[in-house]
This record gives sequence, structure tokens and C-alpha cells, in this order.
Amino acid sequence: MKKEDAIQKEDAIRDIRKILEAIDKFTSEDEAHLRTLCQGKLYELYVLSQLLRSLSSRGFSLKRSDTTIEFKQAPGKLLFSDPHFLVTPPSGKALHLFVDVEFETLGHSISGSQTQDRSSYHELDLMVVEDATDESNPRFSQILLAVECKSGEFEKSFIREALGLRRELSYWKPVARRSRLSELSPKRFVRVPVHRPRSEFWLAFADAKGMKYRKSPAEFGVYLVHCEP
Repeated sequence: MKKEDAIQKEDAIRDIRKILEAIDKFTSEDEAHLRTLCQGKLYELYVLSQLLRSLSSRGFSLKRSDTTIEFKQAPGKLLFSDPHFLVTPPSGKALHLFVDVEFETLGHSISGSQTQDRSSYHELDLMVVEDATDESNPRFSQILLAVECKSGEFEKSFIREALGLRRELSYWKPVARRSRLSELSPKRFVRVPVHRPRSEFWLAFADAKGMKYRKSPAEFGVYLVHCEP
């Protein structure tokens, strides 16, 4: 690993530690685990920490479900036994924040098909889920916030990928309205040009060059977020 990469890794671990300590806890086992991760997985957890900070600033209370942050390394079903975070609005029941879960797409729902193929599900790096069910692939309508994480050099193909995921999560609506998360905790409003559900979508990236691509995707509810340790 090059020296600058090592410095970036230390910065990411420091920031993750600071945020987890502030909202819940951070253990020596957590730090040891972070040091074993490849660049991409470490960046995913760094973005997770920034998302937790954002949710806290919006009035949600946060709590770890487990004593570990050893998240699974491959996408799959939503399992309550997997480490995740409880995200609780000022009033109402808790939401769930998971890593690397596959969801059932809007396209599959529209088709009305009783059979599924490989296009019926797509993975999200991070998702906030309403009315989560154990051992399931959440439906698009349950996802209130989705995040895709890109740690390397920014590529225009990331935009195309994000727009495709955005389309499978909600119906587009030309007039932006308050998101579902903003309804649950109105401390800070976020407006989105989508409905059924009014979900939020982050494309988080480390390369500042990504900000040159932000205007058009925002019209479809894809918000580019520069997250660099």
C-alpha cells in the first residue's frame, strides 16, 4: 500500500471511531476489524459513519444492534442476526440500517410476475428500511434511503449505474416533495422528485472529481455526496 493510501486509511478509521463513540460505542475489537478490511469495504464503513452522523443531526436516535461491526462481505437477505443499526425517529417505531442487502425491484413489482429472474433483485451498499422483516429481501417500497459507495477514481459509468438503481426504487415525479425520512423527523427537510416511496438516494464517492457530475442526476433524485476521509 502506498504511503498516501495508508494515511487515508488512518484518517478513515479515526473518523469512524469518532462518530461511533459519539452515537453509541467503539471498541478495540472494532478498530482491529477495520484494519483488516480492503480499501473498498473500509470506505463503505466510512460512508456508513457519515450517514449515521447525518441521521443523528436530523433528529434520529441511533443504536447498534450488536457488539460487532463485522458486517457481511457479500450481498444477501436482510437478517436481524446480522450487525446493523436501529434508527429511531422522535416518535414512532425504529427503522433499520443495513449493509449489503439485496432488494426486490420496482420493475419486478410492475411486471406482476410470480416468477423471478436475476433482474428481480439488486444490491445496495447501505439502506434504511421501514417495516423490515427478518430473512427477507426488502421491497423497493420499504427503502427510505439508499446509498452506493465508490472509493476509487470517479467514472461517468457510476452515474449511469446510480440512475438505474434510482429507477428501481421509486416512481419519478417532476415536483419534489418532502421525503419520507423528513416526515418521520422534520428537524431538517429533504425534498425528492420521486414518490411511492419518497426515498432518498446518495451516490457517495471519495474522488472530488465526482462533483462535476452532480446537476443532472439530482433532477432524478440521485444526490452526489463527496465523502473523503
